[in-house]
Amino acid sequence: MDRRDFLLATGSAVVASAALGNPLTRAPAQSLRASAACPLTLTVAGADNVSWDVGQARELARRIEQASGNSYAVSVADPVNVKAVGLKFLGASQLTEIDRAFAFATGLPGGAALGGGAVDIWLTTAGGQAALDELAATHGLKVLIAAHGGETFLWSAQPLQTAADFAGKYVLATGLGCHVAAGLGAEPWRIVPGTPRDLLASGQVAAIEANVPDAMAQGLFQAARFASTNAFAPHGHAGALTVRLDMWNAMSPAERGAISSAAQENYRESLTANRTCEALNRQAIRQTYAIGVNPVPQGLAASIQTVARAVVAQVASDSPSAAKLNASYMSFMQAQ
Repeated sequence: MDRRDFLLATGSAVVASAALGNPLTRAPAQSLRASAACPLTLTVAGADNVSWDVGQARELARRIEQASGNSYAVSVADPVNVKAVGLKFLGASQLTEIDRAFAFATGLPGGAALGGGAVDIWLTTAGGQAALDELAATHGLKVLIAAHGGETFLWSAQPLQTAADFAGKYVLATGLGCHVAAGLGAEPWRIVPGTPRDLLASGQVAAIEANVPDAMAQGLFQAARFASTNAFAPHGHAGALTVRLDMWNAMSPAERGAISSAAQENYRESLTANRTCEALNRQAIRQTYAIGVNPVPQGLAASIQTVARAVVAQVASDSPSAAKLNASYMSFMQAQ
């Protein structure tokens, strides 16, 4: 198995498996395509590249095939190669580019963040999905949380001690994390020549927020000396399946149920894998790559919390749909 296949197969276990010599194995999901299956295309940016998004999109495609009982044959492609895009797998940053309030489902920054399992309960049993549906409908979408990327780290070549370490520097963060970074004085992220590894090593970028699979795919293990925890997103970020609303409404209840159950199963399985691998990944990062893994200092953590609260309050005021999501989310959180 080459590095590309290994990354896609093992997800968040990639570092632990590679470094500790104990790769996790699982039977590959079997496609149940029938000759008369209806073809569907699930798009994901950079479908030919190695990334957490690509691996999850492919796993989700197989689950949709299975859950549909041979009704669908799902292929994964880059959206630039698809004329009519109906289904997409989007990461947290891509969703918050559509509407910042999607972060209530994909992962809020700071102390307002619920863990992935709690988000699942909020969505499925406490009215969260209905509030999410209202927001998504304003954008012509159905949105289903479909995978969780696990713990994120703030990778840096220099130690991050205070908010001053961000001032005037470029930071690449996920979802609402980019707004938190800006609130700490960082410059908005811009597209600059070079790979993430080279940008971090050269000092052009002060820090990059990424989960373990993406950090490895981007070469951050060779450039970073520090992997800070409890930074912008203490509970990480989720990705989602989006379906064009007109397409969703045209499906039968059984078809919608199959897609919903596939997304939910994929999300819950990813949470389980994350829990299994988190400690092993941290150990491998420290021992094999000699990268320091520690929480951000208390003073910096307090600054992040202050900015994160302000960012979430701003997002909640973006629209009536955002306000309803916030009310549902905070009500659930206070009841915990």
